[in-house]
Order: sequence, then C-alpha cells, then structure tokens
Amino acid sequence: MNHLPLQSTYETELSTIYCVENTDNLRLLSEIIGPHAETVAKMFYRVMLKNEFSVVFLTNEMVESRLTGSMTAWINELFVQHIAPVDIEKLIQRQVEVGHVHARIDLPMSLVNYGMRTLKSTMSTYILEAGLTAEQQGDLLILLNSIVDNMTALINDSYLTDLVISENTAQAFRLNVSSQSIAFDFERLRTSLLDWVRQVLTKLHEENVDRATIPTIRHSDFGLWITHKGALILTGKPELSLLMEFISDASELVDQLLDLEDRSQDSIRFNQLIETLNNHVTKVVWVLGDTAKEMLDIDSGRDSLTHLFNRRYLSTVLHHETEVSLKTGMRYGILYLDIDHFKVFNDTHGHENGDIILQQFAAKLSQSVRTGDFVFRYGGEEFLIVLADIEESLLPVIAEKVRTLLSNAEFKLINDDVITVTASIGAAIHDGHPDYQRTISNADKALYNAKENGRNRVEIFQRD
Repeated sequence: MNHLPLQSTYETELSTIYCVENTDNLRLLSEIIGPHAETVAKMFYRVMLKNEFSVVFLTNEMVESRLTGSMTAWINELFVQHIAPVDIEKLIQRQVEVGHVHARIDLPMSLVNYGMRTLKSTMSTYILEAGLTAEQQGDLLILLNSIVDNMTALINDSYLTDLVISENTAQAFRLNVSSQSIAFDFERLRTSLLDWVRQVLTKLHEENVDRATIPTIRHSDFGLWITHKGALILTGKPELSLLMEFISDASELVDQLLDLEDRSQDSIRFNQLIETLNNHVTKVVWVLGDTAKEMLDIDSGRDSLTHLFNRRYLSTVLHHETEVSLKTGMRYGILYLDIDHFKVFNDTHGHENGDIILQQFAAKLSQSVRTGDFVFRYGGEEFLIVLADIEESLLPVIAEKVRTLLSNAEFKLINDDVITVTASIGAAIHDGHPDYQRTISNADKALYNAKENGRNRVEIFQRD
C-alpha cells in the first residue's frame, strides 16, 4: 500500500467518521443520495464539461462510456460503513489511486476541487428536499461535508506526492543521461542537420521545385530529437530555447525561399536567405558541440547491464510525450517487447550468456530506432520503445521492421557460437487519452496476444 505523509491522521479522521455512532446517519445518506447517485455523477460531469479548462481532459464519449459509472460507484461507497481498520485502509488507497490518475493526466488540482464543490452542492440539495427535521438536516450536511472534504484532501495529497516524485525523477533523468549517449546523439544530430540542409539546397536548385518533396526540419532526426528527447534532457538550459528557435526560424526561411516567384530574377534575395540559413546552421553545429562537451562529465546512471534508460524514467518521458500529443496532435507509439523463451535460454546456456544476449539485444534495439525515440529496459527480458511523433499507419510497419531486424541478427555467445533470438512485440498508439498508463496497458495487451498467437510476431492493439 502506498502511504501518504499524513496516513495515520487520515486513518484516525475516517475512523471517527465511519464509527458505529454514525451508522444511522450513513444509512440515511445512502437512502437519500444512493437512488440519485448516477444523476449526481452526470450533473458533476455536465458542470465539468462546461469548464473551459476541463475539455482538454474530458470528452463526452469518455463521460458516457466510463467515467459516469465510476463516479456513481465512488459516490455510493462514500456512505458505506467502514469500521474495520483494513476497510479504512482500502478506502484511503482508492482515493490515493484517484490522485495518481489525476497526477498522470496532469489534471489541475483547482479543477478537482471545483468538481468536488459541485458534488457537495448537488448532494446537499437532495438532503434539504428529503423532508427531514432541521436537526437531521444539520447532522447529515455536516457528515456529508466531512466525508467529501476528507476524500478531496486524500486525492489532493496523493496528487501532490506524485508531483514531487515526478519532478524529482525528471531531475534525475536529466542528471543521469549517459555522457557517451549524449556525445553519440549530438554527432548524429550534426550529421542529420547537415544532411537536411544538403537535401533542401539540392531541391531548391531544381528547375521545378515540388514543395511537397522538401524535407521538413521538424521531421528530421534533428527536429525529432530536439522536440522530444532534447526537451527533457536540456530542460532549463538556454541551449534548448536556441535549438527550438532554430527549428522555427529554419522552417520559416525555407518557406520564404519557396515563396520566391522567380529565383533567377531575385537571385540577391535568394542568396541572402541561403546565407542566413547557413549562418543559423553553423551556429547550431557549434552549440551542439559545445553542449556535448559541457555534459561529458555526467555519469551514466542507466541500467547497469544494457545502458538503456531505466524504467523509473518512463513516467517522465511519457508525461512529456502525452503533453505534446494533447497540445499538438503529434501522437506517439509504444512497442512492448519480450524476448521469446528467455528463461529456457538461461537454463540451457547459463545466466552469463543470458546477460550477453541482453546487452546485444539492447544495442540492436537502439540502432533500430531514430534519435528522437526512447528505448527502455522495462524489466528482465522486457523492453519498451517510445516512438515519438508517429502516424498510426506506420506503427505496424516500424514494429515489423524491428522484429525482422532482431530475428535476422546474429547473437554471439561467450564461446563465439552464433545463435538467433526472436521477440514478441505488442504495439499501441497514443489515442489522445491524458493518462499515459492506458497506452502502456494497451501495448501490454497486444504483447500478450503476440505470445499467445505463436511468438516472434507483432500484434497491434485494436480499439473496440
């Protein structure tokens, strides 16, 4: 059970609320509000959906298909007697889980509190219309407010605890990126950037330029790395702003070059724009080299065997990717990989050979993706790839490419024997839901299907 800083205080407070003396009042609240629980839940979401800040997190489809039922059950549980300490602990844990979800989807706490006030107001109306004496009304309203306020406080404390952990993990992520990886990535970025410039200039000097064939800086390896991985690694560094500005400026310069009606007649302007673009690129190449040198003293801190990112950083990455996806519509995909029959391999060839296979497997995975993507060792023989800025139609293509690369590769054992290794892959695309855990769960379900259907295959999660 996840404990909060004020765990014992909440246990004492809730034990007082759900005591034997309150049995009759809890039963009365259940009788008055229970029949209207679904109506209260719908009213709650009706009000929430009218709030301009909530539309980012809630949709009518989500409310109808899942959230109304969950809220109805939550309301009914408020008035169930919870006397035993274990029941109190379970009640607390359920509020903690709600707080975890709110933190994962980055739902503003002010919006949660706003919703809770609406909830209390609606339920209070039913109490006042129940034909009770003034004394009974007063007792029930006090009890209702105590219950809802405690649940709100629990959810908020869980939310804040998660935010602190998330920020600490994000800082650790930035501090623990391998210096060798940074140097390698930056060299690839420099090559990618220069290659992008070469392609653009080649296209611009064609007699009839097809605008659709001009490669965009945002979708180059350079642009993907800066937007996704760089935004995490370089957070707070002035270099990040400069690199992001370059992507915008470079795109604008290319647009201006393409907008020239007659480059031969306007050669002065054309050459000025080309010179400006080259100056920008030269500056960025220098910044990449300088930043790489600055970060070379950063120790690894990754998985000690494979040198991939540890799963503790996954929430930091997916929180960022989900935020980008919700704001821009740039979806990300997840590939969840499991090495086939790895336990049998370990039993047959020994754990030392198993470690060597894991190292080679991790290296081949890293080589199979773009610099803007993330590769994690998820645990044991499980790996997870986060594919940034990807079209849903390309997800099965990339997943199959990774599977084929692995199945065709040669893996060497300690005695130099060569073997083949296969993997089952489950893939899922982020569907716009603000909770990134849903995308992981979808990929996990697809992986289960891949293993059930024969292994060494790709399965894509299909939405109902």
